[in-house]
Amino acid sequence: MTREEGLSNAVHHADVVALTKLSCLVLPHEHSALLRPESIRSAEKSLETCSPVEHILHLEPIEVDNFQGITPPDAPKSDNVFGGQLVGQALAAASKSVDCLNVVRSLHAYFLLPGDFNIPIQYKVKRFRDGKSFSMRKVDAIQKGNVIFTLLASFQLVSMEELLEQLLTDPRHPITFRNEVATAQCIHWPVEISLRYWFRAKGKLSDDQALHRCVAAYTSDIIFLQVSMNPHRRRGLKMSVLSLDHSMWFHRPIRADDWVLYVIFSPTAFNARGFVTGQMFNQKGELLVSLVQEGLTRKHVPNRSATISKL
Repeated sequence: MTREEGLSNAVHHADVVALTKLSCLVLPHEHSALLRPESIRSAEKSLETCSPVEHILHLEPIEVDNFQGITPPDAPKSDNVFGGQLVGQALAAASKSVDCLNVVRSLHAYFLLPGDFNIPIQYKVKRFRDGKSFSMRKVDAIQKGNVIFTLLASFQLVSMEELLEQLLTDPRHPITFRNEVATAQCIHWPVEISLRYWFRAKGKLSDDQALHRCVAAYTSDIIFLQVSMNPHRRRGLKMSVLSLDHSMWFHRPIRADDWVLYVIFSPTAFNARGFVTGQMFNQKGELLVSLVQEGLTRKHVPNRSATISKL
């Protein structure tokens, strides 16, 4: 075999990704997973060849939306099932119930009872909602007939823009391949997307802490998500905002009829979703409440019925 023949055979098989009409990227065979990544929904990989963490997250299907997981001998554990195992296995069960183009965008976990790592864990998935862009799942982890853990997970359909960005910025690409946007000249400076303001309820409230915490919860959604839109505002642009999830943690007693400082910060806004965190302080500087919210931010469509689902 000549050297030319060897080179010809070496490049006979290649995976090609068309990025634009003018350019393409040729990937060697070892990077073909960029095109066809192994999916948690695909046929189960042999447990002898999978990684240790995949072994822990492995679930056996029992019936539709019903799975069983175990605690492998080499899995992290103490006196009870490791909390991360419950979260990971429950999310794996939820992920198996949605389309492969839907990825989890948020989850909330509740640990109810300690788990026994000596017996299997049953995961039951409940399909709360399947919309155009979003899906909601609830997963109960059950042992000995008791629910020991509950997971609420929301999934979002991946947009074409996000898929393209993942492709362009994947670190496994050759170093010579660059996204043109990343090399564009620009001036970088720190920008803090935040808002601080004081509030209090009008009038005197009773000493009932339930009432004061309800007032704080009512106030928490005022101008909260809008902070994430501040860097993107421009003249003539109207935005529609829809809260997707909202979480609060109450650390200390609160007086909502006394001045409370509300500090809001937005670390990111991406893929039509804004994300904000909040903190409420009393006049002594003590942290009273911590908050997190994510919401949908899209261009306003006039004459659109409010009753039509935007999700």
